[in-house]
Amino acid sequence: MMLLCLTVLASLAILLGSNPAAALPPGCEGEHGLTGRSDIVFCESWESEDWWRNGYVSDAFLERPTPAREGDVRRTRLDSEGCRSGKCLRVDMLRGKSPALTLHWPLKNANLAPEQLYLRYYLKLSPNWSVYICDPKTGKVVDGGGKFPGLADVRAPGDPSAPGGQCGNGGNPGDGINCWSHRSLYRTCGRHGKRDQGVCSTKPDAVARFGGYVYYYNQYGQTGTDAPWDSDYWGQFETGGGSCESNPRNFFCSLPKGKRGAQRSRAHWRERQQIGLGMNAGVLERNVWYAVELFIRMNTPGQADGIIRGWIDGEHVYEKTNVIFRIPGHQNLHVRTAWLDVYKGGTKGNCEDMHIWLDQMVLATDAPIGPLPAGKPAALGR
Repeated sequence: MMLLCLTVLASLAILLGSNPAAALPPGCEGEHGLTGRSDIVFCESWESEDWWRNGYVSDAFLERPTPAREGDVRRTRLDSEGCRSGKCLRVDMLRGKSPALTLHWPLKNANLAPEQLYLRYYLKLSPNWSVYICDPKTGKVVDGGGKFPGLADVRAPGDPSAPGGQCGNGGNPGDGINCWSHRSLYRTCGRHGKRDQGVCSTKPDAVARFGGYVYYYNQYGQTGTDAPWDSDYWGQFETGGGSCESNPRNFFCSLPKGKRGAQRSRAHWRERQQIGLGMNAGVLERNVWYAVELFIRMNTPGQADGIIRGWIDGEHVYEKTNVIFRIPGHQNLHVRTAWLDVYKGGTKGNCEDMHIWLDQMVLATDAPIGPLPAGKPAALGR
């Protein structure tokens, strides 16, 4: 009998392999760098016209979320040329409109509510893409900036799990109890309206600065905090003084730390122009694919040890390790959704029709995903 059991086990080992590779979720098979990883939660390669049926929802309800509908993706289409891999998703940002795409992929689809998560996607701006916001009546530029995809645990209006209503977006601050969010941010270039004085001057076709837009506990103001992923001091959020490392509310956390800019007095104007321009990975040009990767780790309730990390094309460009997302007694907050948000503004919209492309979105729990083609994990720090 013992011999028979050993024979059967040997046969199974030959059939399965002595160390069978982890099965990848649908959509991941074409990315060979993910092979063998057991922590890959979801992949969206945008190869199918009905991609939005694959677990996406149109709201942030924890209970009874609304499945995505065709109308939710009316401003999108699949393109087959110029993509990072196979087909990709084109998202149209129309003149005078703010929202272009708002969908969630809940981690509940994978029976998860993780303490930490990596999100990677590819992003490309159209040749005529602009950061600016215009008044639809006058056509005049009134502002600039908006949101791109990120991670969150937010609540929608009317969600029974959030007695206080909408939370973590739309001017409703993170409260440490019901919500937090980290969408990606894009904002205008230049200092004091002068483009040639800012970090965007280091790239010939730069049109925007990229980074985080964070709703968190004890945030300053009603709307999210801007946290650009470059070293230009202008527009960085440093409320309460100190440094990124010493103050949980200071989000000027670009890497390497030694190249972070610092505002100087007018007596040092010429010197000030040169400060903070050395690290510009978070500056976006048109018609270029960027591998954007975001990592969130929830804090221990009662401690300021939450983590935000960011990579552009595999380069580690942002790190904050003392974020407070949740307060004691509220371990219920987790990383619950990948938020596909493409939005201009604000309350006013685009100055003209433009679009972006998204490709190869991946979620993982344990290690960085890294860019194509090798798919090697990005190095932490430098």
